[in-house]
Amino acid sequence: MKEYEVHIDEISSAAFGPPSARGSAGAPGKAKDAAVVVGLPPENKEVVVELRDPETLTSFKARAMFSTKPEEHPDWDKVWFVRTPEGRLGDAWAVKVIEQLELEEEERDVTALPTRRLSLGERKGRMLIDMLKEREEQLKKKGRPGPPGKPS
Repeated sequence: MKEYEVHIDEISSAAFGPPSARGSAGAPGKAKDAAVVVGLPPENKEVVVELRDPETLTSFKARAMFSTKPEEHPDWDKVWFVRTPEGRLGDAWAVKVIEQLELEEEERDVTALPTRRLSLGERKGRMLIDMLKEREEQLKKKGRPGPPGKPS
C-alpha cells in the first residue's frame, strides 16, 4: 500500500511551484484543464488531481477516487491532505488511482538574481579575509604582484 499527499490550497500550490492540487469532475482528459482544488475532493467520484509521493517527492497527475473510510477499501492506497501552514489535515483517506496521466511540463522564465556584495554587518568575522582577497584580486587585475611571501 502506497501513501500520497495532495495539496489542497493555493498557498501550498504556490510554494511547490505549479498548482499542486488540481481537480476537475470525473472527465478524463488533459490534466492542464483542471482547476485548483481549495477543499477536500468529493467522495467516490472520479477526479483529476496531482498526487505527490512523500518518500520520493515526485508528483504526477492521476484520475482517482477518494474515500474517507480506508477500512472499507483495504486494497486502495492512503492519501493525506496537506494545507499550508497547518501540514497534514486529520486522518488519512483512501485513494484509488484509476489512471496515471502525463504531467505536462510548463515553460517558465527563470531570471537569476543579481549577486551583490555583502554589507559590513553581513561579513562579520570574515571581513578581514574578504578584504585581503579583494585587494589581491585588484592587484592582479592591475598586473602587480601580490603581497610578499605569497606565490602569485
